[in-house]
Amino acid sequence: MASNTETLTCVSILVCDDIYRDEMTKKMVIVGTFNHVFSRTMPASLPKSCILISLTNGNGDYDLSVVIEHEKSGNEIFRVGGPMTVKSPLDIVDLDIRLHDLKLPDVGKYWVQVREGARILGQRPLIVQELTGNPAEVEES
Repeated sequence: MASNTETLTCVSILVCDDIYRDEMTKKMVIVGTFNHVFSRTMPASLPKSCILISLTNGNGDYDLSVVIEHEKSGNEIFRVGGPMTVKSPLDIVDLDIRLHDLKLPDVGKYWVQVREGARILGQRPLIVQELTGNPAEVEES
């Protein structure tokens, strides 16, 4: 990709159940944000979820990827990416990534990362815990 004078910046990463866009207003409705996944069995499974990423301050072409990686093992369980063009540093680019039947094989911390080439623009933790007791007794930390 060509050299850019602006530094592409990730201003937010959200993990949620679903995202709807109102066609009239173009506003987004973000449903069920979460940071923890609780499962009685491993691997944990998310039948349907979304990642919403907001980027700004770009100008030009970028090689962007979104990765979900287990912190302890370094195993990547999800990756999507490709070229992206940002026309102006004032633009805010929202990326809505739909995940289907995502398997989280291990307990612990995963990082949801946005990368431009090898550089991490932003990351958000996603914690997987095995549920052994009453779900009502689970406290999120």
